[in-house]
Amino acid sequence: MFDSESSAYAPADATWVELTSEQLREGGCERWAELTERFSPVDLQPADEMTEMLRDGVARSCLEFPAHLLHNDELLGFFSVEPEQIEIVGEGLKPALLLSSIVRSAATDRGFGRVLVEEAIGCALTERDVRALLVEPANERVGRMWKEDYHFEPVDKPGRPGLLYLPVKVQVEGEPS
Repeated sequence: MFDSESSAYAPADATWVELTSEQLREGGCERWAELTERFSPVDLQPADEMTEMLRDGVARSCLEFPAHLLHNDELLGFFSVEPEQIEIVGEGLKPALLLSSIVRSAATDRGFGRVLVEEAIGCALTERDVRALLVEPANERVGRMWKEDYHFEPVDKPGRPGLLYLPVKVQVEGEPS
Protein backbone atom coordinates (compact mmCIF):
# COMPACT_ATOMS: atom_id res chain seq x y z
CA MET A 1 0.00 0.00 0.00
CA PHE A 2 2.83 2.41 0.79
CA ASP A 3 6.17 3.22 -0.74
CA SER A 4 9.02 2.26 1.51
CA GLU A 5 12.80 2.27 1.54
CA SER A 6 12.71 -0.54 4.08
CA SER A 7 10.04 -2.68 5.57
CA ALA A 8 9.59 -2.43 9.30
CA TYR A 9 7.87 -4.81 11.63
CA ALA A 10 6.98 -4.70 15.27
CA PRO A 11 9.02 -7.15 17.36
CA ALA A 12 7.18 -10.41 18.02
CA ASP A 13 7.05 -9.66 21.76
CA ALA A 14 5.61 -6.15 21.27
CA THR A 15 2.04 -5.35 22.30
CA TRP A 16 -0.30 -2.49 21.41
CA VAL A 17 -2.15 -0.79 24.25
CA GLU A 18 -4.73 1.95 23.99
CA LEU A 19 -4.00 3.92 27.15
CA THR A 20 -6.77 6.13 28.55
CA SER A 21 -7.13 8.41 31.56
CA GLU A 22 -9.57 5.91 33.06
CA GLN A 23 -7.00 3.10 32.87
CA LEU A 24 -4.37 5.29 34.49
CA ARG A 25 -6.72 6.21 37.34
CA GLU A 26 -7.69 2.55 37.85
CA GLY A 27 -4.10 1.51 38.48
CA GLY A 28 -0.88 0.61 36.78
CA CYS A 29 0.12 4.25 36.40
CA GLU A 30 3.59 3.52 37.82
CA ARG A 31 4.38 1.06 35.03
CA TRP A 32 3.40 3.53 32.30
CA ALA A 33 5.22 6.37 34.06
CA GLU A 34 8.38 4.25 34.16
CA LEU A 35 8.10 3.30 30.46
CA THR A 36 7.46 6.88 29.34
CA GLU A 37 10.27 8.29 31.52
CA ARG A 38 12.78 5.82 30.01
CA PHE A 39 11.51 6.52 26.48
CA SER A 40 13.97 8.31 24.22
CA PRO A 41 12.25 9.67 21.10
CA VAL A 42 13.85 10.25 17.72
CA ASP A 43 15.83 13.48 17.72
CA LEU A 44 13.20 15.90 16.37
CA GLN A 45 11.62 18.95 18.02
CA PRO A 46 7.98 17.83 17.64
CA ALA A 47 8.86 14.35 18.97
CA ASP A 48 10.31 15.84 22.15
CA GLU A 49 7.22 17.99 22.68
CA MET A 50 4.83 15.10 22.04
CA THR A 51 6.80 12.86 24.41
CA GLU A 52 6.64 15.48 27.17
CA MET A 53 2.88 15.79 26.68
CA LEU A 54 2.52 12.00 27.05
CA ARG A 55 4.75 11.93 30.15
CA ASP A 56 2.81 14.78 31.72
CA GLY A 57 -0.55 13.14 30.97
CA VAL A 58 0.60 9.83 32.45
CA ALA A 59 1.99 11.57 35.55
CA ARG A 60 -1.33 13.37 36.08
CA SER A 61 -3.43 10.30 35.05
CA CYS A 62 -5.12 12.61 32.59
CA LEU A 63 -4.67 12.12 28.85
CA GLU A 64 -6.52 14.56 26.61
CA PHE A 65 -6.99 11.74 24.07
CA PRO A 66 -6.18 8.04 24.32
CA ALA A 67 -2.57 7.17 23.49
CA HIS A 68 -1.80 4.07 21.45
CA LEU A 69 1.49 2.63 22.75
CA LEU A 70 3.61 -0.14 21.25
CA HIS A 71 5.80 -1.71 23.91
CA ASN A 72 7.67 -4.75 25.07
CA ASP A 73 10.21 -4.17 27.87
CA GLU A 74 10.57 -0.67 26.43
CA LEU A 75 8.23 1.84 24.81
CA LEU A 76 8.88 1.54 21.07
CA GLY A 77 6.57 4.31 19.93
CA PHE A 78 3.17 5.88 20.35
CA PHE A 79 0.52 7.93 18.63
CA SER A 80 -2.71 9.72 19.49
CA VAL A 81 -5.73 10.41 17.34
CA GLU A 82 -8.48 12.87 18.11
CA PRO A 83 -11.91 13.39 16.56
CA GLU A 84 -12.07 15.95 13.80
CA GLN A 85 -14.27 16.75 10.82
CA ILE A 86 -13.46 17.12 7.15
CA GLU A 87 -15.44 18.75 4.36
CA ILE A 88 -16.08 16.24 1.58
CA VAL A 89 -17.25 17.78 -1.69
CA GLY A 90 -20.92 17.01 -2.25
CA GLU A 91 -21.30 15.41 1.17
CA GLY A 92 -20.60 18.19 3.69
CA LEU A 93 -18.79 17.72 7.00
CA LYS A 94 -17.87 14.12 7.79
CA PRO A 95 -16.10 12.53 10.79
CA ALA A 96 -12.33 12.14 10.59
CA LEU A 97 -9.45 11.38 12.95
CA LEU A 98 -6.51 13.76 13.36
CA LEU A 99 -3.21 12.02 14.00
CA SER A 100 -2.18 14.56 16.63
CA SER A 101 1.04 12.86 17.71
CA ILE A 102 3.23 10.07 16.40
CA VAL A 103 6.67 9.32 17.82
CA ARG A 104 9.03 6.39 17.48
CA SER A 105 11.84 5.46 19.81
CA ALA A 106 15.37 6.54 18.87
CA ALA A 107 16.31 2.88 19.41
CA THR A 108 14.13 1.75 16.47
CA ASP A 109 15.37 1.57 12.89
CA ARG A 110 14.60 4.13 10.22
CA GLY A 111 11.27 3.21 8.68
CA PHE A 112 9.82 1.93 11.96
CA GLY A 113 7.37 4.84 11.95
CA ARG A 114 5.51 2.89 9.27
CA VAL A 115 4.41 0.41 11.98
CA LEU A 116 2.88 3.31 13.91
CA VAL A 117 1.22 4.83 10.83
CA GLU A 118 -0.28 1.51 9.79
CA GLU A 119 -1.78 1.03 13.26
CA ALA A 120 -3.22 4.58 13.14
CA ILE A 121 -4.81 3.80 9.78
CA GLY A 122 -6.18 0.62 11.32
CA CYS A 123 -7.76 2.70 14.10
CA ALA A 124 -9.43 4.93 11.50
CA LEU A 125 -10.72 1.88 9.64
CA THR A 126 -12.32 0.44 12.79
CA GLU A 127 -14.30 3.62 13.44
CA ARG A 128 -17.57 3.10 11.57
CA ASP A 129 -18.23 6.66 10.39
CA VAL A 130 -14.69 7.98 10.00
CA ARG A 131 -13.99 9.07 6.43
CA ALA A 132 -10.36 10.23 6.64
CA LEU A 133 -7.18 10.26 8.67
CA LEU A 134 -5.72 13.79 8.92
CA VAL A 135 -2.22 15.06 9.69
CA GLU A 136 -0.82 18.56 10.22
CA PRO A 137 2.86 18.26 9.28
CA ALA A 138 5.34 20.33 11.29
CA ASN A 139 7.03 21.63 8.12
CA GLU A 140 7.19 21.28 4.34
CA ARG A 141 9.75 18.43 4.45
CA VAL A 142 7.52 16.38 6.75
CA GLY A 143 4.51 17.23 4.57
CA ARG A 144 6.35 15.84 1.54
CA MET A 145 7.06 12.63 3.46
CA TRP A 146 3.33 12.16 4.28
CA LYS A 147 2.42 12.76 0.62
CA GLU A 148 5.17 10.65 -0.95
CA ASP A 149 5.38 7.75 1.50
CA TYR A 150 1.75 7.45 2.61
CA HIS A 151 -0.22 9.10 -0.21
CA PHE A 152 -1.87 11.76 1.93
CA GLU A 153 -3.48 14.56 -0.06
CA PRO A 154 -3.84 18.29 0.67
CA VAL A 155 -7.05 19.56 2.26
CA ASP A 156 -8.33 22.89 1.00
CA LYS A 157 -9.22 24.35 4.38
CA PRO A 158 -8.70 28.08 4.99
CA GLY A 159 -7.04 28.76 8.31
CA ARG A 160 -5.23 25.39 8.36
CA PRO A 161 -2.59 25.44 5.61
CA GLY A 162 -0.68 22.22 5.20
CA LEU A 163 -3.47 19.97 6.51
CA LEU A 164 -3.33 16.59 4.73
CA TYR A 165 -5.75 13.66 4.60
CA LEU A 166 -5.88 10.01 3.67
CA PRO A 167 -9.36 8.89 2.60
CA VAL A 168 -10.77 5.94 4.53
CA LYS A 169 -13.22 3.74 2.62
CA VAL A 170 -16.61 3.47 4.25
CA GLN A 171 -18.43 0.16 3.93
CA VAL A 172 -22.03 0.97 3.06
CA GLU A 173 -24.58 -1.54 4.38
CA GLY A 174 -25.70 -3.89 1.62
CA GLU A 175 -22.53 -3.37 -0.44
CA PRO A 176 -20.29 -6.38 -0.93
CA SER A 177 -16.98 -6.07 0.93
